[in-house]
Amino acid sequence: MIAVRDQRLSKRGFTLVELLAVIAMISVVAGMYGYTLLSSGSGSMDGAQRIAALQFVAARQRAALGNTEARVIINNDPDDAAGYLREFGVIVNVADPGATPEWVAATQGEKLPKGFYFVPEVAFADGSRRPEEMIFTFPSTQPEQAGNGVPYYYFEFNAKGFAEDPGFQLVLEPGRLEPAGSGFEVVPQNPDARAQRESWAGFMVLRLGGLLFFPSAEAIQS
Repeated sequence: MIAVRDQRLSKRGFTLVELLAVIAMISVVAGMYGYTLLSSGSGSMDGAQRIAALQFVAARQRAALGNTEARVIINNDPDDAAGYLREFGVIVNVADPGATPEWVAATQGEKLPKGFYFVPEVAFADGSRRPEEMIFTFPSTQPEQAGNGVPYYYFEFNAKGFAEDPGFQLVLEPGRLEPAGSGFEVVPQNPDARAQRESWAGFMVLRLGGLLFFPSAEAIQS
């Protein structure tokens, strides 16, 4: 009987959760390989791409391994000169399935190098909309529902680690902040280059959660 039982266990195979965990880890390694090909200059566009990519890889890993929703959030508070369109973070849903989501910070957040910003206007190839928005206090270590704090753009991975908005384009460009009304706005470093997309760089988020880096600015759709 023991021999038969051992034989059955040896043929059992992997459960779905185990397979998802393996896939998630493979994607993390693949993602790390992709962004380690970029140069290490902290003040460069490559450095900005690496910081952003790390947040997406971390969010997908949290979603797949935790079997819950995870979001990459991007500061969209024009009154925050230090973080506006530069601060990235990861939050995860810790509420029970079917309940109103309650989010906690999974990272302390990280800012792009000074002089580099997220471009929300080209987040989707057809230009139909910007990323989704939420109001949140980040980084929060206590579970809280969205609705209090400052505005953030967000990109979500579901409990399987799949992208909720496949085809999302994370586009970055060099620029500077200038006063605008009661807050600030991002002004491209080179408006002519922006018009021709020459100063852009970034990546696309694929359905299964992987990242596809744009080989050139011309590959970015707007």
